[in-house]
Amino acid sequence: MFGEKSYQEVCEDLRLLSPYKSIPGQGYISLIVKSGDDLRQEQFASQLISKFKDIFVRNNLKLWLKPFNIIATCNDGGLIQTIPDAISLDKLKKTFPHLPDLLSYFLTTYRAPQSTQSTNKKKRLSDARTAFTQSMAGYSLLCYLLQIKDRHNGNILLDGKGHVIHVDFGFMLSNSPGNMNFEAVTFKLTKEYVDVMGGATSKYFMKFKKLMVKGFQCLREHAEEIISFVEMTMISGLDLPCFQGSDRVLESLRERFKLELSSAECKQFMSDMVDQSCDSLRTRLYDWYQRKSVGIW
Repeated sequence: MFGEKSYQEVCEDLRLLSPYKSIPGQGYISLIVKSGDDLRQEQFASQLISKFKDIFVRNNLKLWLKPFNIIATCNDGGLIQTIPDAISLDKLKKTFPHLPDLLSYFLTTYRAPQSTQSTNKKKRLSDARTAFTQSMAGYSLLCYLLQIKDRHNGNILLDGKGHVIHVDFGFMLSNSPGNMNFEAVTFKLTKEYVDVMGGATSKYFMKFKKLMVKGFQCLREHAEEIISFVEMTMISGLDLPCFQGSDRVLESLRERFKLELSSAECKQFMSDMVDQSCDSLRTRLYDWYQRKSVGIW
């Protein structure tokens, strides 16, 4: 979708050229070799994403996350698994400048005449919106609980099925860009994202709110598992930027789970948080700053 060939097609081309193509189970992994960057915090974040996804899967919740492997081989380098068939929202906007917003991209792409059947066109758009909604809920909860920051459109990807995928976790838990902590303390939910789901009164946005509540209630039940994982990483001796002010990191994380609330209070809390996050002024100002300062759309 974002290139001449899909990732699967590229892998098949490589397999056919390989002298080892007859070996069963042959496959390919696309990696970025990084040097000059400490990837230990990125690796820690990828492990937490896998843990969150595992909790959702174990509890049969349709919240979507995309774990990808990051291996810090030393203090200033390592390997990062690429995410196939995906593009940053920034690059997407620059690639299709004739489309005014993300909703226009969805309507143009997923109503494209790949089929003459109008019902199939509707299903493609419906599937894409469902994928967007489920992934938005998964990553919104991840961003809130782990306080993942620097959420501009260069750090958020869109894959060919319509899922959003967050990357670059240099700022989370206690550290923030410039130590200013300017971004909203909830999660990024722009008007553009809400429009993709069909607007604030649409069935997809209602589904998003339900997934946020169910996902949050589920994660609260596994709060000690998540907190213990963070604590074990801290006491292992890793000096990560996200552990600044270590005496408050675990306490703040526990506070965000709102374990003192009843189930009904928890539902109201998350519903209020969605309303608070929707088209937040601080989010709009941060995106404006990124456009003006570094040209990220």
